Amino acid sequence: MKKGPTNQSTYDVAALLTTTELEFLPNSYKRAAGYISKITPGFYVLCACVLLIFCTPYPSGADEPRLQVALISFIGNRSFSDSRLKGLMKTREKGLLGIFEKAYYDEEIFESDLKRIEDFYRSEGFYDVQVSKGEVKQIGPKLIRLTVKVHEGEPVRISSIDLTVNGEKNTSWHDELLKLIPLKKGQRFRIEDFDKTEKNILKYLADWGYPKAQVKRKARIFKQSLQARVSISVETGPPCTFGTLRIEGLNRVNPKEIWLNLQFKPGERFSARKIQNSQRKLYDTQLFTYVDIRVEGLDTEETELPVVITVVEARPYTVRAGVGYGTEEQLRGKLELEARRFLGDGRTLRGLLKGSFIEQLAELQFYQPHFPGKDQSIEWNTGWDHEDQESYTVNTFYSRPRFNVKISNKWSWYAGHNLEFNDLTGVDIAPDTDDLLDRQKDNYFISSIVSGFTGRYVDDILDPNRGFQIFSSTEWASSLTGSDVAFIKTTWEGRAYIPLSSFVLALRARWGTIVNLENDQKIPIFKRFFAGGSNSVRGYPYQKLGPLDSEGNPLGGSSVLEANVDLRFPLKIKGRSFQGVLFFDMGQVYPGQLSLDPTDLRYTIGAGLRYQTPIGPIRVDLGYQLNPPDQDFFGPLQIYFSIGQAF
Repeated sequence: MKKGPTNQSTYDVAALLTTTELEFLPNSYKRAAGYISKITPGFYVLCACVLLIFCTPYPSGADEPRLQVALISFIGNRSFSDSRLKGLMKTREKGLLGIFEKAYYDEEIFESDLKRIEDFYRSEGFYDVQVSKGEVKQIGPKLIRLTVKVHEGEPVRISSIDLTVNGEKNTSWHDELLKLIPLKKGQRFRIEDFDKTEKNILKYLADWGYPKAQVKRKARIFKQSLQARVSISVETGPPCTFGTLRIEGLNRVNPKEIWLNLQFKPGERFSARKIQNSQRKLYDTQLFTYVDIRVEGLDTEETELPVVITVVEARPYTVRAGVGYGTEEQLRGKLELEARRFLGDGRTLRGLLKGSFIEQLAELQFYQPHFPGKDQSIEWNTGWDHEDQESYTVNTFYSRPRFNVKISNKWSWYAGHNLEFNDLTGVDIAPDTDDLLDRQKDNYFISSIVSGFTGRYVDDILDPNRGFQIFSSTEWASSLTGSDVAFIKTTWEGRAYIPLSSFVLALRARWGTIVNLENDQKIPIFKRFFAGGSNSVRGYPYQKLGPLDSEGNPLGGSSVLEANVDLRFPLKIKGRSFQGVLFFDMGQVYPGQLSLDPTDLRYTIGAGLRYQTPIGPIRVDLGYQLNPPDQDFFGPLQIYFSIGQAF
């Protein structure tokens, strides 16, 4: 192992700061099954072999073909994986089936990659690291394998953290600040943690009324003893309050709408978190296209800090239109007209027209914020919905008022009334299953009480990579509410998104059941649970997981269980950024209420590809049934095309 100088040496950590370019390498072997038809699996294997042999691109013309990098391997990297180090490099590799992208070898770029890896190791505490070029081996026509040798050495660890607040070592702040900083005694000294220390302390103090705090930090690195001594000096400054409030940019919007959405008032203790939450809530009203909240007086001795809110009002009317395509709905379109400041203040009136080959809808939506209180609202949706499913056709006229309560920024609760008239115009079920349906009744009047809650903490609604979501809904219909059908229907769904370096592990579980409260009646088919499809258990056609009649039509059920696991990872194909997905799904629809039999679960596996767009990722998924049911209505392999993640 390479030793440091005999004399104790100290280093200025600021000089060791490095900027690392994180560029994710492609896993280009994910070309599988691009063209799906009813042909034997052996045909796909043959096609893959032909593509591998004949379709690997090489430069053509008068110039000599350049060397391309087939694989990059590492020796000696104990602390970081090959994929982590490859992500730092500009040199690319073609991978196992490199038919999508050229990966030319450039000596200068490769040498800069070695330097970049060394800088990365030093930023992670390995100050004696040595990274060198290893064997360059030719493994095919103009194809080489690169080897990178890494001698990590021993890391520098934190031996002490000296924290003073306002010149004192034992204050009420001391223990709390030590908990929130990422630097810990005995851990490896990392530049990233050293930088976060100042940011975390300043943010914490600003949330507790000290926006004028200052932090000075210093680290002394002793290479011979492999120790780092960290000193942090914090000056909190005086406690501050919110001062006078000035609003700029208002024209037609009532100033009351700004006051109702602010999370702070003049005279209250200062909090940076309240400013951020206020800005987000003002954007959520959709009354403004721009919101800026600026605090003045931070560079003065004043402790009562004036606040200036600058806004740009949105147009009072917005028209949105869009078209799309999905495997299940096929061609679909939407037209929406939204009127903001309807009847004054922050009320919204929205008209919606939506249509596809499965569903057509016309709806009018009214929204009244801050009623009766600041964190409550009322909405009322009424309209007509036509569903043309494989097993039934129904027209529904409905009116659904609802009362919403904002419990916190992440949690909300609602309760309301559902009034609907359903005209079941067609039931396409084989005659031998007549006992499952009430064919004597075509019209259903349903009056029910609905309630539920939502918890949402994700970084991106359209394409989440971190956080969780929880949804719950319950519907109760009875003769007491004036309903023709009596039942209780409840659904629970949870989703979690766990970042794993450049990967994302996405999890989903859904369970629901409907209990018939009057045994002399049957649950209408349009109120039952169905499963299968691009947003359910992939590998099964739309609504065809569960009970089927003798002709393959889905019957639905009284209970449903679904679970999904996605492993999402970055890909690059011909210079464009994609996302690959490997998934495992399982689920079942049960005829009985409150049913949950794990032995009847159906399992599927598959792979998919996503391409990010402003409206969400365009996705293609290929699912395969591991334990298919004994039937001849559909095959074990299904392909889906849609927009947005499956969950």
